[in-house]
Amino acid sequence: SILPYIFEGNGDEARRARIHYRQAVGELFTDSFARQIKQWCNQRGVKSGGHYLLNGYLIHHVQGYGDLMKFVSEFDVPALDIPIPNPNQFMNFNYQMSRFFSSVTAWKERDTTLILLDPIIGGYGMNRLSPEMPLLLNAANMASFHGVNTFTSYLPREPKQGAKGYTKEEYRFLNEYIGRMTQVLRGARRDAGVGLYYPIAMFQSDLLASNSRWGDINNQHKHRQGAWDNTEKALLKADIEYMIVHPEGVAQAQVAQGRMKIGHGIYHTLVMPQLDFLPIAVAKQLAQFQKTGGKILWIDTVPRGGEHSKNDAPIKAWLKDAKPTQAAQLAQAIPASFSAKFDLAFTPGTDQLVIGRFHRGGKPVYLLVNRLQKPITASVTKKAGRGSVTVLDPSTGKISRVGLPAKLPMEANRALMLMP
Repeated sequence: SILPYIFEGNGDEARRARIHYRQAVGELFTDSFARQIKQWCNQRGVKSGGHYLLNGYLIHHVQGYGDLMKFVSEFDVPALDIPIPNPNQFMNFNYQMSRFFSSVTAWKERDTTLILLDPIIGGYGMNRLSPEMPLLLNAANMASFHGVNTFTSYLPREPKQGAKGYTKEEYRFLNEYIGRMTQVLRGARRDAGVGLYYPIAMFQSDLLASNSRWGDINNQHKHRQGAWDNTEKALLKADIEYMIVHPEGVAQAQVAQGRMKIGHGIYHTLVMPQLDFLPIAVAKQLAQFQKTGGKILWIDTVPRGGEHSKNDAPIKAWLKDAKPTQAAQLAQAIPASFSAKFDLAFTPGTDQLVIGRFHRGGKPVYLLVNRLQKPITASVTKKAGRGSVTVLDPSTGKISRVGLPAKLPMEANRALMLMP
């Protein structure tokens, strides 16, 4: 009577059955593939890794892996394959898919997140093997902003298959530009006080077994995907520093004094998006987190029960007074998402300039990225008093000490790195 639910059914019993089925698939695939590869590699003195497909769609985190973040967590080096978007896609492309992987790196207390800048996927094909330099720089900037610190690609130096290739100067510039950023970001950790819960179970509960192609599957689940995207975009727009936290990470976290420690991350606020059901182990941790002063924001809906019906009563009792928050209210609900040592303020806003805050060796590092395809000026002030900051320009390698407040010119599609 349970097996048909893999193919049909919209009730709670059917959806819970699919959660448990997909969780089993995720565990088996992780154990039989990712974990075995890691063990084989480690026995031979090398690290395991690899890139995965359709990273931006959570329904395909289920379709392809059962649970993508869990699967990736059993590789030594979390890695992804990402397209290089064209100029008309700069402002709306889903660069934040990189954060699933940098979040796994933080969860498992590793130090490397790798990306393949892919000139072919995304519908571009073999006729665009040599994307224009602004496209490459923009993709590298935004991946770095989301926590990537190692880059690969297969861009041809010489003309090939109709691709124009790059001059020796262009190729050297690109490698030095990325190299300077990653030299600073390797070993750095994001200073994020907000954990965004990975709602993989809701996508597991929705996915029906079918012979549909991946694009059709996306269309069938675009409402829930859109809700996730809107939550993440609201955090980014409000300049809120966050990492994505897996349910297993939450269930195994250390909780004390209103803080939840998951791997390298320490969170004072958890954002819980669009959840109908909650694992009892997660619910118990959240209750303790809340009791000691932690903040929980339920986005759009409050869970109505457990992933097992036998746990409905205690979860409902705990959440009886909980109220949902809208994604648009996150900016007001989270007034401080990073530590006080990050005391520099910037203009313009995130529609033009995004700021990544990292700490390396206990010292703050800011990554500033010009989102626009034209020059801007970044204004930098110290929230209390005056001071100075070291500025690294990855375009030139120039390092300078600048007094604050300061106005820093930024070329189109370029980044700067600041260290107080």
